[in-house]
Amino acid sequence: MKMISNRTPEQIASEINVIKEESGKMLLTNAVEIGRRLTE
Repeated sequence: MKMISNRTPEQIASEINVIKEESGKMLLTNAVEIGRRLTE
């Protein structure tokens, strides 16, 4: 089954960049939390 998408390459790139940004924030938040727990 094929999905037909009407999104432009620019829209897809924008969505990828949003996901990358959110992932980076999550990684940083989790790294800080791990550091806090290690110093307890």
